Amino acid sequence: MRELSFNKPRELYNSFLNLLLVFLIAGILSTSYMLDWPDEIQAARDTAAAARDAREAAEAWARFEAAAQAMCGENAGWELLADGRVQCFTKRGKKTRVRML
Repeated sequence: MRELSFNKPRELYNSFLNLLLVFLIAGILSTSYMLDWPDEIQAARDTAAAARDAREAAEAWARFEAAAQAMCGENAGWELLADGRVQCFTKRGKKTRVRML
């Protein structure tokens, strides 16, 4: 195995740079826990907000379905068209009216 000899200034300079680089990387890695990552409280808030948004969206869709059913009639079916209008059908499948809800 080769021994380090600090007889040449270039080898000393390279060894010093390598040692400095090692300490610099170690210093950066040892302070990485201080970075501002989302903590568990923030993650819980985000999860609760996502659940609330999903519940509100489901409730809004249920209200829309009830309004569309009331508009078309008790025994009628309905379909949401691409432009946001509601197509009503008779109980036998015949198209009756198209309304904006």
